[in-house]
Amino acid sequence: MRRGSIISAGLLALTGAAGVANATVFEVNSRTTADNYYAIYSRDSADQLTFESRNETGRTGNPGNYNWSLPEDDTFLTEEFFYIAAWSDDAFAQGLLGQFTFRTPGSSSLVGTVLTGNPNIRVFRTNLDRDDNAVQPTADEVEEQVALANSTSGWRNPSVYLPNLPTTAPWGEVPGITQNAQWIWANSLNGENVFQPGTNAGEYLIFCIPVPGPGALALAGFGVIALGRRSRK
Repeated sequence: MRRGSIISAGLLALTGAAGVANATVFEVNSRTTADNYYAIYSRDSADQLTFESRNETGRTGNPGNYNWSLPEDDTFLTEEFFYIAAWSDDAFAQGLLGQFTFRTPGSSSLVGTVLTGNPNIRVFRTNLDRDDNAVQPTADEVEEQVALANSTSGWRNPSVYLPNLPTTAPWGEVPGITQNAQWIWANSLNGENVFQPGTNAGEYLIFCIPVPGPGALALAGFGVIALGRRSRK
């Protein structure tokens, strides 16, 4: 596994363009896994999206029995949010699990930690399918989909499943990720359980992970800021 290196525009009135001109950069320590695939993208102070890292390209883990069996660690810099593209093997079970710690760059000052299951996380269905052994979307491709999600008010609350416990089927406990983190995926379109047996509807998905804390960067703010930035281009 490689270690190196996502609501609505209708909320604009709540925050205006707060934070757009004076964005803050954070250091993120991520620990992530997915059934089956994910890729992380940061946004720098120049408003550029960058691919950071991903998990294995096939179903087998390296190490681990499966590609979701063990998480990957990464450290990167980002503005008030970052994105995770995720997709499945179109077979049994889907989900994203992770913990993301935000710090002040160059210091040990802790800003806070976001776990999957956090109510401020949002997800967008791109309807651009990817499967086993696929190359991750480019940063430009993800940027295009983020702009589409903003312009169409396409961000949604993800579906939240069970926490990372030994009894959580079908994965059990993924070592190294706190038991308080919960598996997440896009909500069902037809009433099926999106986690098991699962559904691949609308993949690949893009999750937006915000910096923890109140104000413009909490529930309403981070998506609006994303919209504000992209509208300048």
